[in-house]
Amino acid sequence: MQAVTDRLKNFLQYVAVNLIDEPAQAQLKVAELGPKRLRFKLVLAKPDVAMLIGRNGFTASAVRGILKAAAEREGVQVSLQIHSQEEEAEKPHGSVPQGDTDGAASDVVIANGLKREMRKARRATGAPYSFNTP
Repeated sequence: MQAVTDRLKNFLQYVAVNLIDEPAQAQLKVAELGPKRLRFKLVLAKPDVAMLIGRNGFTASAVRGILKAAAEREGVQVSLQIHSQEEEAEKPHGSVPQGDTDGAASDVVIANGLKREMRKARRATGAPYSFNTP
């Protein structure tokens, strides 16, 4: 199982490093949830979380899909959670989220939180509110 875990971890590292701006701050954690079940947790800088999740979660969904396809070839079930470093620091040590095994709902919460912060910053600077403007 360790060889499979290492291959999947290296694959995920390669994909994530090429999609984010600050790979030196990224952490990849792996937990074995049971026989042939793994949970990967990417802990990134806040701007990188938004970049990796993408608009409406499409990038994160694509990364999860590729990771799951690679894992299925090895006969392993995987889930991927994406968190910011700030969010990780706020959690009590050793806490495990209930439900949401693939992290998709938590990605939406993170993305909405980032949008809220961007709106506040734009209000303070007088910039337009639309997220579609360059």
